[in-house]
Amino acid sequence: MSDELTLDPTAELDLSQAGLQPTRVDWLITSTDFRKTKKGNGKMVVVEFEALEPVDEIPNFKATAWFVTEHDDSPGAAKGGLAKLRKLFLAALDKDVAAPSALDGVRVNAEVKEDDDGFRSIGLFRPVEVTEEVAAIEV
Repeated sequence: MSDELTLDPTAELDLSQAGLQPTRVDWLITSTDFRKTKKGNGKMVVVEFEALEPVDEIPNFKATAWFVTEHDDSPGAAKGGLAKLRKLFLAALDKDVAAPSALDGVRVNAEVKEDDDGFRSIGLFRPVEVTEEVAAIEV
């Protein structure tokens, strides 16, 4: 008996179509919060989203985004996080600078997909298109 692990590629499941395909959804921003990074060497803004309509591919119809705003070891991470947060502000509030709490209760359109690690990722933010239905809800 050999100690080597033998892999049989023909026995592998075809997962090429598995997972969440990119889906564009209207979201309600349900909360924003400041948190320290896991190692305590930075800060981030955490934004939680809830889909406005059920989407079969998204369990519990929720998503979370983390925007690194300060990082002692990686200034590039903070720069990227601030750029993404700015795009969210522009889409949701039509301004590029605001307190993160101003996002609470705001609607935004975004793409949700599975990232390279298999986790749900939300981004590519756009303003929600105001239709007669949306306008009636907001009155």
